[in-house]
Amino acid sequence: MRFEYYTDLTPAKCVSALKERMGQSETASRPAMTGKADKDGFALTITTTVISNFKRSTGIKATFERDKGVTVITGYVNTGATRKQQIMVFIGGLLVGLALIAGGMFIQGVVVMAIGAGFWIPLQGDAQNSDYLIKQIRSILKAKTRDPR
Repeated sequence: MRFEYYTDLTPAKCVSALKERMGQSETASRPAMTGKADKDGFALTITTTVISNFKRSTGIKATFERDKGVTVITGYVNTGATRKQQIMVFIGGLLVGLALIAGGMFIQGVVVMAIGAGFWIPLQGDAQNSDYLIKQIRSILKAKTRDPR
């Protein structure tokens, strides 16, 4: 998902705020945020547990641009898939797998069903992590979706 936010903070203050957040340790409700931030922009990553021992890392990249007293933050984050889209991928893999099994290709059918189920981890992980990253960026940088000018 592409995004554009506006803040009254200068790029230097944005960088210091992001570095302060990256320096905070991980807690049960706040995953560790790693990456880099400089006057041109930032690239941050968080890793969370999706299910059991399966973890997913999601990154956010953005640039800073100062325009008439306002810092414009333009960037991109992987959003994963909605719950409905995840179910469609899972059902699609299941149906194709069953069709292959019915056609006499048992091993290929099982593999396709496993791949369909395996896609759930990155899709769900990115959906959770991207929401968290966007909320954190908006909070840390006091960013708004509308140009305040």
